[in-house]
Amino acid sequence: APGADLLVDLNFRDNFVLPHTTVWYSKLVAALPQDWLGTAAKLTPVIELMSAAIRFCFKQVGVPLPPWREARAVLSKWLCEVYVDEPLPLVPLPDTTLRRMLAPYHKPFRAAINSVAIWPE
Repeated sequence: APGADLLVDLNFRDNFVLPHTTVWYSKLVAALPQDWLGTAAKLTPVIELMSAAIRFCFKQVGVPLPPWREARAVLSKWLCEVYVDEPLPLVPLPDTTLRRMLAPYHKPFRAAINSVAIWPE
């Protein structure tokens, strides 16, 4: 698509090399391009397929799947999630016990917040 960002990864295939593998998984990795040049829309299905293959390969080999091998974690290398900071109003301290516990921190915290943003009182 015009205006779509291109993702470039030299040695793309190396992201999927495993120490303990099966013959079919090795052939699948060998079929991947050595370098990646493409859009996120084309990368996502490849990552989802490879993550499913990794999950199945780990199961066949009898090794637990680490969380960084899940599709979402693998995709995070190329696609970061967008976070939007939204201002939250300060909540009044609810009860006297909590108020006493937080009192030393409340005033400096409010001062720091007020120095960077305008908050409703």
